[in-house]
Amino acid sequence: MNRPAVPPLVAALFVLGSYAGFELVEGKGNVVLPPHGIHELPLTLGIWDGKDEELKEDFFRATGAESAVDRLYRDGQRHVISLHMALFSEYERILPHHPRICYPANGFSITQDERTEVHGPGEKTFPATLLTCENPEGPIKILCWYQLGDRVLLNRHDIWRASRQMWGRDVWPPLIKVHLQTAAFDRAAAEARLRDVARRVAAWLDGHMRIPEPKTTS
Repeated sequence: MNRPAVPPLVAALFVLGSYAGFELVEGKGNVVLPPHGIHELPLTLGIWDGKDEELKEDFFRATGAESAVDRLYRDGQRHVISLHMALFSEYERILPHHPRICYPANGFSITQDERTEVHGPGEKTFPATLLTCENPEGPIKILCWYQLGDRVLLNRHDIWRASRQMWGRDVWPPLIKVHLQTAAFDRAAAEARLRDVARRVAAWLDGHMRIPEPKTTS
């Protein structure tokens, strides 16, 4: 018998205002938005059928994102994946609203925290953060990563390094956050579900969210 899904990820989980006082990335060129919006991510991803969740305007504004999507994906066996994706045209020297900060602040304990590799488009793999979190309602698993152009970022050192590499370019990409969550009473099965949706999301991002090759300021 399938247990009920953990309630979907919502913007209220974010620790709003916890990033005040950090510097914006300096020396940044103009951020150019990709030709497609993140809301164009298909509602059908393989065996998964999605439905958008309401994103409250006050929470959305407080996140600082240019755009955001909250969505529930279900398969034919009543498994549920919560997806939160946000696009930032202004970003700081830390990764916004990382689950390592937001979830403990909302009553979860992190019992497992690891870097993992996820199969992406074609034969490529990309790194992601895999967390197991628990509260009195039960365990959940989270798979999360941030993208800055072709770079995948998992921590503040990654965003510092990427910023130095792009210094002097006229055009910078936006920062995109992808956050997937599912109930984890069967942890191996939960992780497999997250990986399946993650590879489909990554393939769509690879094909639809690229910007023109940046030039270097002379």
